[in-house]
Amino acid sequence: MTDITILRLPDVLIKSGSKRSTLWQHIKAGLFVPPIKLGGRSSGFIKHEVDAIIAAHAVGMDDTKVKELVIKLVEKRKESASKLLQELVAMGG
Repeated sequence: MTDITILRLPDVLIKSGSKRSTLWQHIKAGLFVPPIKLGGRSSGFIKHEVDAIIAAHAVGMDDTKVKELVIKLVEKRKESASKLLQELVAMGG
């Protein structure tokens, strides 16, 4: 199984150097990966996705390419979750 590290909002703000309102604007615009629900009112961000967005900016990727990256990361998130669930069901979990 793959280990997934979850970052909470304060950690993402520090890591990205963004303000809270700016981060949410970027999420709405498709320029940053959306958080995942952890239950109740709790949510978090998948660390490797956050790292990928920061790396994209570090190499000068334009907004169009960043949006494409966000779409790919979210698709990969769904594929990985589906695969993990299938493996767990196959193991009898």
